[in-house]
Order: sequence, then structure tokens, then C-alpha cells
Amino acid sequence: MNDKDWEKAWRFSNIVTGWFAPIGILARLLVRKGMRQLLNNLHIQKPSILELGAGTGLDSEWLVKKFGGKALLVDNCDYIISKSKKYFRRKKLDIAILNSNVEDVKFKNRYDLVYSVGLLEHFYGGDLYKIFKKHMNASKKTGYVMIFVPNDKWIYRCY
Repeated sequence: MNDKDWEKAWRFSNIVTGWFAPIGILARLLVRKGMRQLLNNLHIQKPSILELGAGTGLDSEWLVKKFGGKALLVDNCDYIISKSKKYFRRKKLDIAILNSNVEDVKFKNRYDLVYSVGLLEHFYGGDLYKIFKKHMNASKKTGYVMIFVPNDKWIYRCY
């Protein structure tokens, strides 16, 4: 999708989550439950985090609060980046935002944790493989990669 399409999607999402806030909250809780299940036994402390296709960046905020460390959020939708920058300006967290297309980032072995939520399903064939490789390449050799994609659960479909 291009930037205008993403802006429309984020504006619509803001309206829907405003009307049905409990569904959005529950969806976030389910994603974070999955993150906890994956990360709790890893004993990571103060990780460097890269979120690809970050959107609001709220999951990275949660990760930084839970584990410490710092996060870089990468997204290319001007609308959501503007909203996220305003939101994070008020926070006392080490979270930076990079306005870039995920396909253009070139990080090598740099992050302890690289992840995305709802990103990979927007790519197909060779492009999908390239985005998957972006996750792997950005991770340190001792780092971790988490990828969350849509599923058939009713809560995800509602969200």
C-alpha cells in the first residue's frame, strides 16, 4: 500500500478503535501475551529493539517499559509517524522513530530484538522473503526475531 492508503487505514482504525476501544485493548493484550510467552524465558535485559512497520509503536513502548533498553520504530506513513512522535515526545523512554520504507532499511547484526506485528502479510513472493530477511539481518547473531501475523481468531479480525 502507498502512504495515502496507509493514512486512510490508520484514520479509519482510529475511528473504529474509538468506537470499539475494548476490542483494540484486547487485541493488544493478546499480542503482548504472545510476546511474554516468547521472551520471558530469554532473560533479556535492556535490549536494543527494532520494530519494522511500527505503526503506533505502542508494543515497543510496552517492551521498553518491561525490559528496559531502547527502541527504533520504522514506518513510512507520515500520518502515523506524526501521531507517534507527538505521543512519544511526552514519554521519558529511549524510543526513536525513523521515517523509512521497511524495504529500504539496511541494518546488519545491530539489534537484540527485531520484530513486527501485522507487517509480513502485506508482501508476497520474493518481496515477502526480502522483508523476512530484513528481520534476520538486523538481528545480532545472539539476538531474537519475533514476527506476528494475522490469524483466524475473531478478535484479530474485529481489530
